[in-house]
Amino acid sequence: MKHEIHKWMGKGMPIYLFILLGVLCILFPDPIMTWVPKVGGFILIAYAIYHMVEFYRTHSREIEVGKYVIYIVLGMVIIFMKENVYETLGVIWAMLSLLEAAEEINEFFWERHAVWYQVILAVITIGLAVLLLFGPKEHFSMHIRILGAEIILNAFLQHHDMSQNPEKSE
Repeated sequence: MKHEIHKWMGKGMPIYLFILLGVLCILFPDPIMTWVPKVGGFILIAYAIYHMVEFYRTHSREIEVGKYVIYIVLGMVIIFMKENVYETLGVIWAMLSLLEAAEEINEFFWERHAVWYQVILAVITIGLAVLLLFGPKEHFSMHIRILGAEIILNAFLQHHDMSQNPEKSE
């Protein structure tokens, strides 16, 4: 999902919108928690549908259709779940974070190089995901704050990367 944020920013999405979203997550995690299950479920579904449409438009083998079908199922579960929604959402969030970290690790090994901050972020992502698995409800508010910090950090890193390599923004 981070890569999609980078693409949107590369197409002119103002960096301050991502920074504002990050600041809201850091300052107001509890109010944000109340709407995360519904909005998060819809975002997961919309994200999956976007990629599935891209697959049917481009027939790119890089788009993992099966993964996005599962994202739609998870999004629907989150939206319609009545009990233990934060526990379930926390576990889903942790598992998706671990899968994202696994993709980063694969890139490190296949490309035989890694940028220092990518390695640090992958290690932190794994640690926080494990923490969330051990106490999904108890650590959910903290993870909203961490998400805010990650959004801000990714916005600045992507902005810096695009200013160093303008061809990446296309």
